Amino acid sequence: MLFRSALRPTLLRPARAYAVLRPYARFAVLVFAVTSLTQVVQRIDIVLVEWFRGNRDAGLYTVAAQMADTMLIVPAALGAVVFRRGARAEEGHWEDTLRVLRWTVALSVVSAGVLAIAAHELATRLFGAQYGASATALRCLLPGVALLGAQSVISNYVVS
Repeated sequence: MLFRSALRPTLLRPARAYAVLRPYARFAVLVFAVTSLTQVVQRIDIVLVEWFRGNRDAGLYTVAAQMADTMLIVPAALGAVVFRRGARAEEGHWEDTLRVLRWTVALSVVSAGVLAIAAHELATRLFGAQYGASATALRCLLPGVALLGAQSVISNYVVS
């Protein structure tokens, strides 16, 4: 019965929604701004590569950057778990964070090694023969991407 009353159309009026969400609006705008700035900062490298090296190299670099970005999915998810545990101040959250950090670093290093070995073949199969040369840029990015995965876990814990 309580569930039905929570779904009444009167609760879904715009004025009511605004009143409920208003306290969170400033935080939402801040998160949006930070996320947008992060995207710009993360992609400014493509503009710089194009400026210094030209369109062809920027295209190769873009493929390498996209392949490297896939390595950050799991650390970002683990960082969200760490954030939740830390924000709740659950018992053992620091030990859990250290365990997640160790696993993240180990898996990132192994993944980077495998990707470095398979970079040319993977780029050729996924994007075509003309992008095989992006393997060099990808191999240069991999150490930083492995560290960025660890940073994702650490920064989520610090923020929590």
